[in-house]
Amino acid sequence: DEWLTDTAGLNFESSLELEHILQADQVVNRILKLYDWSKNENVASFAPSISKLCKTIDYDKLYTSHHEVLKDTVLIKRGQASYIDPTGTKTYSFELNPEKF
Repeated sequence: DEWLTDTAGLNFESSLELEHILQADQVVNRILKLYDWSKNENVASFAPSISKLCKTIDYDKLYTSHHEVLKDTVLIKRGQASYIDPTGTKTYSFELNPEKF
């Protein structure tokens, strides 16, 4: 929980690697999807333990943090054509989304 709440208000570029922010975004997104999946009645019947565990997730806090702090913070840009990658499809870079800052 701390890594998520501690990121609010920090200068991401100096305190965290952009790749880590992107990974955190994906982890939180996966947890939110897991929570939604666990609410299905079929899941509760064939996997009651998982369903019960997922009910302990503070969905509202996680959803709010995800959309206010993490979502779309990091952009993935395709690289330029180069000698190593002539088509420019295998290289990429990360950058902060200027619309968020």
